[in-house]
Amino acid sequence: MTTLIFDASSALKLVTNEPGSEQARVEFAAAPDPTVLDWTALEVANALWKRVRRGETSPEQASLALEAFELLGFSVVAAAEYTRLALAIGIERQHPVYDCAYLAVATRMRATLATSDARLRDVAGASGVAVIWIGET
Repeated sequence: MTTLIFDASSALKLVTNEPGSEQARVEFAAAPDPTVLDWTALEVANALWKRVRRGETSPEQASLALEAFELLGFSVVAAAEYTRLALAIGIERQHPVYDCAYLAVATRMRATLATSDARLRDVAGASGVAVIWIGET
């Protein structure tokens, strides 16, 4: 089995209870080397902050969710090593470079991308990156 790259949208589902969370947990448990970019924790923290701001969760729950994310034991990849390829993919696919960093890593590592971001899923598919869709069909 190949390395599984979790983007922030799928990683968030590992520490929250929402549609796709159970599937994300199953995929994580089955992955031989679940991997994230070094900035994924910041993206997860930002999504948790948004939930607090909207009144969907308490600050304490957000803090516990982030702590749970940090304890998952992901392999962590330095995004800076993939910046040039991410830019090239972003330009070619007309998609934000920070999302394309996940595609760059998946491309170079010949890995599969786990995402619940529909636009990123579509760009990944068009770029030849294997995708596991985490979310509603």
